[in-house]
Amino acid sequence: MRWVVTPLVCIALLGGCGGDDDGDQAAAPTGTTATTTSATTTTQAPPSGPVVRICDRSLARAVTAALQGQGFQGHLGSEPTPSGNARLSVCELAAQGAEISISLDAASGAVRRYHNRVTESAQFSGGDPENAPHTVKGIGDRKLGGAGANWLPRTHLLLSARGERVLIVDVSAESLPDSRLLPAAKAISLAVYDRL
Repeated sequence: MRWVVTPLVCIALLGGCGGDDDGDQAAAPTGTTATTTSATTTTQAPPSGPVVRICDRSLARAVTAALQGQGFQGHLGSEPTPSGNARLSVCELAAQGAEISISLDAASGAVRRYHNRVTESAQFSGGDPENAPHTVKGIGDRKLGGAGANWLPRTHLLLSARGERVLIVDVSAESLPDSRLLPAAKAISLAVYDRL
């Protein structure tokens, strides 16, 4: 969380500077006070968007089941944290030793950005399979064939496109080996798509 206090402190500190070394500053007349403050408050709209609408305990149970199906012993018992808007909505879930982030990019050009990300990941993989995207069947849009979903093993991201939207599932669970994270991410993606 970023605070507005830091810029205000900097302005206050800088405001005290500027006098010369001789102390010839003009003094304010005695008995007068000319203090003005202006408080600016901004209100943010509450989170919205497709993933925000489904970011609830029911989704937490589905994510927990997906992780436990791969051997995770924990439970995502805390309240999921939604954020975002109609163009990019996010749901974050956490437990002891596990963090899951589910994002839906529904902004214009989402599928193009998805293809660019997958292409660039392949180009910069250096031939290392851990860095290269791996095609995942059964998750993305059937019209895209193998290009509908890709797993990025190094970063534990499952990217998939359906229609004009892109779903990004980021899975981290300390107790699970990397080979178990992809099946968990697939189950989470399907659970999210079922609810969208």
